[in-house]
Amino acid sequence: MTGAKRSEAINVLVVDDDLNLLELSDTMLTDLGGLNVETVSSGKEALTLLDSGDFDAVVCDYEMPGMNGIELLMQIRAGGSKVPFILFTGKGREEVAIKALNGGADSYLQKGGDPTSLFIELTHRIHGAVDRRRAEMALLESEHKFRMMVEASPDVIWELDADGMFTYISPRIEDMLGYSPERFMGRSLASIIEMMAVDDDASFDQKVLNRNDFETEFAVRDRNGRNQFIEIRSRPIFDEKGEIRGFRGFVHDITERKETETKIVHSFNLMQYIISHAGSEIFVLDRNMRYLYVSDRFLDDYKLKDRNVLGKNHYDVFPDLPRSVKEVHKRVLEGEVISKANDQYNRDDGTVDWINWDCRPWYESDGTVGGIVLYTDIITEQKNREEELQVNQRLLADAMDLAKLVNWEYDVLRNVFIFNDRFYSFHGSNVEEMGGYEISPERYAKEFVHPDDAYMVAEAVQKAIETKDSDRIFQFEHRIIRRDGAARYVVVRFSVIMSKDGMVVGTKGGNQDITDRIMSENALKRANHRLDILSSITAHDTMNKLAVIWGNLEMVKMRYPDPAIQKMVSNIEKAAASIQTQVKFLQQYNRLGTSAQTLHVLRDVILTVQVPEGVQFQMDIPDVKIFADPMFEKVFANLMDNSIRHGEKVSKISIKTEQQGGELIIVWEDDGAGIPAQDKEYIFEPGFGKNTGYGLFLTREILSITDLKIRENGIFGKGARFEIRVPIGKWHQAK
Repeated sequence: MTGAKRSEAINVLVVDDDLNLLELSDTMLTDLGGLNVETVSSGKEALTLLDSGDFDAVVCDYEMPGMNGIELLMQIRAGGSKVPFILFTGKGREEVAIKALNGGADSYLQKGGDPTSLFIELTHRIHGAVDRRRAEMALLESEHKFRMMVEASPDVIWELDADGMFTYISPRIEDMLGYSPERFMGRSLASIIEMMAVDDDASFDQKVLNRNDFETEFAVRDRNGRNQFIEIRSRPIFDEKGEIRGFRGFVHDITERKETETKIVHSFNLMQYIISHAGSEIFVLDRNMRYLYVSDRFLDDYKLKDRNVLGKNHYDVFPDLPRSVKEVHKRVLEGEVISKANDQYNRDDGTVDWINWDCRPWYESDGTVGGIVLYTDIITEQKNREEELQVNQRLLADAMDLAKLVNWEYDVLRNVFIFNDRFYSFHGSNVEEMGGYEISPERYAKEFVHPDDAYMVAEAVQKAIETKDSDRIFQFEHRIIRRDGAARYVVVRFSVIMSKDGMVVGTKGGNQDITDRIMSENALKRANHRLDILSSITAHDTMNKLAVIWGNLEMVKMRYPDPAIQKMVSNIEKAAASIQTQVKFLQQYNRLGTSAQTLHVLRDVILTVQVPEGVQFQMDIPDVKIFADPMFEKVFANLMDNSIRHGEKVSKISIKTEQQGGELIIVWEDDGAGIPAQDKEYIFEPGFGKNTGYGLFLTREILSITDLKIRENGIFGKGARFEIRVPIGKWHQAK
């Protein structure tokens, strides 16, 4: 069993073949000596325990079967162990004691007599042997440590005599500077400094060789010629009379420290450079809120007149900081990281800025908070743009609502439409019902497109995928079926998105509800159809009545040759002819706008005009297309008729185009009499002119259907000049 341990516990192994004695030894040594006792009954067991355990002493009987106490001692010492060994035996022969002590036993004690006195003596001998062993070990360890400390120290230990001559220098000098210790022995300090110092200092040895402690740093040159930095410290050694008997000191290699200091300075300067030229507002403060680093952007954006703020207190530079900001700094100095977006900053001049900021601690090498780093970003312009964007988005949303317009995208590679809440609402659905914003073209057609129009969606997708024209705008109309069962008409317009290699990877477009327009157009078509029938019947009946009038007038002219009657007949014929002209004009005018507008190749339209014999006609027309009414050809026929009828002696007519600010200008010129200035504003009015007065009026009406405008700006006496202005979006280059 094992007794209670003390702070300086002694572990004892007791070996005896007498089990009763082992038990007694355990009890007595534990109780009387406070020892930790382990017992075994044979030498073999003892050796096993000594190999695996840590014992301060061995107490062993002499006579034991198999291996006696002396044999056990010999094996222990043969293994190199110097553990204290006490032979505790009943045999009192002198030769046993001598043999044990010669074999390395620390003590010999004979059993017998009073047990208490015997075990008190044994305890005393155990303590004595262990104390001596521990003292020896401590001394050896101390000597070893001193030797190791001197010879393995990274510093060079040296001694000089009173005259400054080297009496000792540790081997480390060779590792440090390449010189062997023998190179120094018997030489003066002055000669060594002269040999190694980079900078001459004749008084250096005198600074060392005095009664005061001395320390300095300087550069030396090692045996290979490399410059190194060393630190030297020295202290005088005094004898018992107070006289200097020598000097002792050490040399410490500070080359790495000096290089580190240089790197730190460089790092500081580099950090200052990086932060100074950072693209955002950054400043670094110490625990006392003094500036360590600041960026130029910080100085600029916060409009600091005094740019030399390093070392100054942040609260002195910004004296009006609110308490809430200072509280943030306090919390960050305690290790918290705090940030805020869209924070309002009121400047001294009354202006307001909006900033995002992030305030976080920086740490010293020992893990303590050294200060704070504050990153700020003045986002006033960005916020103003965001607010403007939000306004524009609301306006756009309102405009799209008013226009009944929704937008969408199509990903060709994944073959999915990408919709949004507005699109689903337009169709009377929502994202929850549809299970997401992405659906296939087939599902879109099935869910929302009128069955009879589903093929249009498939064709449009296929045309978009196959196109090679990145500027092409696709457009088609089809019907949709809302969730409430209502059928609506939409016009679909979209463009393609192409990759760098010319492949279509997507489309983006919009759908606009044109149900009201379609319904109005259908109603208008029905009304126009009725008017056409009425106009046709009226014109037919009127022309028949005019034929009766002309027939009767011919009979009157033949039967009544009276000049007065003939004059009246002539007036009636003119009136009938005028009625006939007006009926024909009404038939033409009635057809305006009744057919869908289309694109006309301007050159082809001009070529349909009949040019009278004897008139030189010049045409300089590029390949352009004009969006106009089907009666667009009538415009140039009327202009030709106007030039011939009213130009008096026209011999040359030309037509060309010009571009002004994206608009196309079609210019028609002749070399006739021209139009007087006072008539220019009336020539497009109905009934004005020497003939029917409807040609230019009809021309203006045809053009106005698609927002084209016409004016005359020629010089009277030099010819007429008509300009037809085609706005942006109503024309494009033919391809």
